[in-house]
Amino acid sequence: MSDVKWIKITTNMFDDEKVKLIEAMPDADSILVIWIKLLVQAGKTNASGYIFLNENIPYTDEMLSTLFNRPLNTIRFALDTFKKFGMIEMDENGIYINNWEKHQNIEGLEKIREQTRKRVQKHRQQKKLDKGNVTETLRNAPESESESESESEQKREEKNKDLSSLIESVKEFKSTHSLSELTLEREPTPMYNLLAEFTRLPPEDKLGKIVQIYIELYPEQKKYGTAGRAKAHDIFQELIQLPDCGSPEELLKEILYFEGETLTPFQVKDNFIKRRGQKEYTFTTMKYEQDVQRAKMLERGEIYAEHRG
Repeated sequence: MSDVKWIKITTNMFDDEKVKLIEAMPDADSILVIWIKLLVQAGKTNASGYIFLNENIPYTDEMLSTLFNRPLNTIRFALDTFKKFGMIEMDENGIYINNWEKHQNIEGLEKIREQTRKRVQKHRQQKKLDKGNVTETLRNAPESESESESESEQKREEKNKDLSSLIESVKEFKSTHSLSELTLEREPTPMYNLLAEFTRLPPEDKLGKIVQIYIELYPEQKKYGTAGRAKAHDIFQELIQLPDCGSPEELLKEILYFEGETLTPFQVKDNFIKRRGQKEYTFTTMKYEQDVQRAKMLERGEIYAEHRG
């Protein structure tokens, strides 16, 4: 999250057994400074504990020596120590800080999410008042805190069921149709119906739903587990923050209309950026353009989503 600028370091850090063992080593101060710099770098990278220059270029020992302004031998000794103590792991993606959640300020993140939720709620209520829809606003206002929580949870469950049903429809449709062979039809495709329902979600819920939809449509990503989901989340978040062309709806269209059985987060990123540098989608069909136009009209409030029983 680009607006989060801190990591969490506890006051009892130096009571940790691993830190005490490091303090007994030669060059202990340098090693501990390198550890703090790694934590800060992981916060800057903001990839769920990974540290890399970019998704395709992990940091080398030499690069860290330059960045941290420490001798190369000291960097290598520190990394080897951290690996032995289980403080970091290293793979093809780069260096990973174990137990990263200990160093990420979860309370701060929740506070930001809550502030965002309140701003969105206030904005919606103001729009309803501006349209003169006072009755609808009052109907949505909770009579009590317990009733509000119960109703919100029930609505959330209904939305999840609706989305799950629509995702299954898309999976079935894509398994029996070739997008490049589609012709204009009267009825919207399942992709359009999913886009329409997605557009109605609160803004703060959209990124998480995109990750859910992506994992369901391309189940081979499930083998990467939590790390794979976190990687997709970080890449998708970066894409929807792109100026002029980044939005949750545009990103979801890229995922829904991809032709193929496998789609990695990096492919999504490359396709998304490439296509937005063009005036037209070179791979699209008339049906795709029709659905995109419908979704844009829905976003502007010119039409309403179809409800099917």
